[in-house]
Amino acid sequence: MPLPTTFPTSLHRSAGMRLAGAAPTSSRRGTQGPAAAPRTLAVSPHITLAKALQAKAEKGLQLKKSTVARVRRAAEYVAYCQGRGYSTQQATYQSVAGFLCWWVIKLGGSTASVDQVLSNVRVHFRLTAGAVWMSEADATMLGKLVKQLKELDNRQVRRVYALRLWMIAQAITRMDLTDDRQLMTATMLALAQNLLLRTSEIVSGIRVRDVTWGHGKQSLQLHLWLTKTVREGGGVTIQANILDSPTSGLRLLRRWWRRRGLGADPDALVFPAYHAGTRTWAVTPATDIFFRQAVKSAVASIGQNPAHFSGHSCRAGGATDLFAVGTPYYAVKAAGRWKSDVAILYYRSEVALAASIARGFNKACQAAACDEVDVDTVLGCR
Repeated sequence: MPLPTTFPTSLHRSAGMRLAGAAPTSSRRGTQGPAAAPRTLAVSPHITLAKALQAKAEKGLQLKKSTVARVRRAAEYVAYCQGRGYSTQQATYQSVAGFLCWWVIKLGGSTASVDQVLSNVRVHFRLTAGAVWMSEADATMLGKLVKQLKELDNRQVRRVYALRLWMIAQAITRMDLTDDRQLMTATMLALAQNLLLRTSEIVSGIRVRDVTWGHGKQSLQLHLWLTKTVREGGGVTIQANILDSPTSGLRLLRRWWRRRGLGADPDALVFPAYHAGTRTWAVTPATDIFFRQAVKSAVASIGQNPAHFSGHSCRAGGATDLFAVGTPYYAVKAAGRWKSDVAILYYRSEVALAASIARGFNKACQAAACDEVDVDTVLGCR
């Protein structure tokens, strides 16, 4: 059942929330929240969302969807603090925890985006001049609150379908790989699936200098400067070997590499955006919208329902394929660069899971049969 519109009293007290003084419920989504935030509230006192959009428009560019969402979340946080008398320059447990609780209530109890919202608020403080993030003790308390919020969320989670290897292989056989756009699409799909890449990683603006080929192009090292779990520092490096399949990600990447002549310019984008109107390649990376649409088009071409798939289906499919052939959990977790144990969610096949458990118990039974110890006697059954 969904999270109730009120939290336990202890949780509200710890978060510093006063629901009695909350704003009236919105008629659109059954949400409640603070007064509407000014449209021009900013991540920085000097840069507003409107100005950022205008600056990008003048350059013929658009802000990323994630950037716009981050700025808006920061604006909502600022409005929340202003409406309750909290400082917008000093993050405290009461202000941030209260905002997160308000956010969860606003979404009817869903905690699916609470981690992203917290990240948006944290980035807001990092980019705002003179702003100070909370103390380590407050941050620890906040982590416990987020965990408690998630435990209270009993809603059934809708997960996207996994894009398996056989699906990608079938979809690619239906593509015209002599066409540059279709070859790039096939390469991105296969590479994201084989390397368990997130959508944000495959469209992160990978450049030639980020790819180091091994001997004979039988392996490569891919450096990602920014990932969901690595937001700063030197990034992460992924090691991958070529697969036997003709539709494997590395084989298609080699073909795309030769087609585009990517070895000459280290700053060249490996997966650039394409302007259909002018039929030219852009100097900006392919977008997440392009990649998600590529996934949906690929599954639709093989008779699958595209509504059940998204850009995340490639990562889910890679993990599912590895689990299905008995790859150890720790190896899948490391390959996908998961910090938590959420990777276990990608053990999608109930039949495979039951078969694996049966094999384990059969081995245990065989070991017991060879054991000289009388199990029934040990258990007190005789």
